[in-house]
Amino acid sequence: MLKSFASSKPVLASVGSLAVILVLLGLWKIPQWQVAPIHQQIDALKKQKPADPKDIATLEKSRIDAENAARTVLVQGVGGLLVFSTVFISWRTLKATQEKQVAERFSKAVEQLGSENNIHARLGGIYALEQIAKDAKEKYYWQVMETLTSYVREKSPYPPKAPGQTNLDLLTSSETSEEIPPLPTDIQAVMTVLARRKHHYGHSLESHPLDLRKVDLRNLELPVNTNLQNAFLGKANLQGAHLTEANLQNAYLGETNLQEAFLRKANLQEAFLGKANLQGAYLTEANLQEGCLGGANLQGARLMKANLQNAHLEEANLQGASFWQINLEGAEFKVTNPEMVEHFGKCEAIGLTWEQINQATAYTKELLPDYLLQQIPELATEAAEPDNLATTAPVSPQHEAEVEQKGESAAS
Repeated sequence: MLKSFASSKPVLASVGSLAVILVLLGLWKIPQWQVAPIHQQIDALKKQKPADPKDIATLEKSRIDAENAARTVLVQGVGGLLVFSTVFISWRTLKATQEKQVAERFSKAVEQLGSENNIHARLGGIYALEQIAKDAKEKYYWQVMETLTSYVREKSPYPPKAPGQTNLDLLTSSETSEEIPPLPTDIQAVMTVLARRKHHYGHSLESHPLDLRKVDLRNLELPVNTNLQNAFLGKANLQGAHLTEANLQNAYLGETNLQEAFLRKANLQEAFLGKANLQGAYLTEANLQEGCLGGANLQGARLMKANLQNAHLEEANLQGASFWQINLEGAEFKVTNPEMVEHFGKCEAIGLTWEQINQATAYTKELLPDYLLQQIPELATEAAEPDNLATTAPVSPQHEAEVEQKGESAAS
């Protein structure tokens, strides 16, 4: 490169000299062309007999003034062009220098991530990548996100790898220790950086969801309002994770372990939680509206004041869960356990329908929510009597209509 630059120096010098000559020639000749009509007037006066020297002198003065004025304008134009060119070249040079510096910073940060035995170097690389994503977001933002998520997938897989273990070994291995290990410092740092990012899937800079599938994030602690919208977290282990008020809207959490995770006021609207383990999870005031929880384990989960409106809970395990003032309006599920029906009533569950509980039998009418009893006047009257307890389930309006229809068909 240096040789080619050195060999091009004479060529550049020649081009520069030629440009200077052309500019000077233009400054001299162009004004003369512009005052050509005055030249013609002077020549015409000189041919007249007798010629008036006074008129010729006046025209000569006008010609000189016009040439000087035109030359001044040209000089100013050339000067402005030179200033603009200088500024433009300086800007391009500065931009190229900055891009080179960012590229070098990115390369160095990635190199630091690979420092196996130096946690400080790895942390420096993680925070350097975060700053690069802010400084050069147009070019490096998504590269940084992919680098960080791939680092988590490689360094903290789930099930966890033993030293020297391969992905093939993981297919037949299982965890032997029940104790939850602390989350490594570098993995926590990466997740904190991802949580602080300003953009989310759908933004022009984030064209793909964050890929955090099959990662071990047990005991993860993220700040309030963490943005993990649309993230892929399928089959990840988030046991005991702190995700208070996290935005997990539309996130994929299929078969994810969220046992005893803290999800208070989390936004899980339209999230996929099929077959997820939410045993003992803290979901107080969480928004699970239109969420898919088919086959999920919610045993012992705290769902007080949670919104499960229009959620899908087919085959979900709700045994022992806390439902105080939970909103189940339009939720897709059926209860066959009479104790569960009574539990819903005691907890003042909102939005229950006969269709949701019509498979359960032998529960106490008095423990049903009032709004259900009011749908059938005779049951509401009976429930108002203090000592009137039923040992069998009340008949739903739909079931009553079906029986009537069958009776009419049989009679005809």
